Amino acid sequence: MSNRRTYDVDYKKTLVSLYENGHSVKILSEEHGIAEQTIYRWIKKYSTDEKTGYSEADIEKIKAENARLKTDNDILKKVLAMFTQK
Repeated sequence: MSNRRTYDVDYKKTLVSLYENGHSVKILSEEHGIAEQTIYRWIKKYSTDEKTGYSEADIEKIKAENARLKTDNDILKKVLAMFTQK
């Protein structure tokens, strides 16, 4: 049995927001019982890049959606090829 806890994305983003508003990682770690390393990982993933306006999590979602759309497009091309050959 694992001691590992899971947290929803909103909770992670809330802690990142607290950090961005001046709370230290050390204090957040102590108050919420979460390892500092975990909070730093969430900060990296959910903080918005000033240049692009996207977080690492946003980019991961975009890449996954792009891969799904490419797969769908390939399937549609194959189906179209099958119907045009008849």
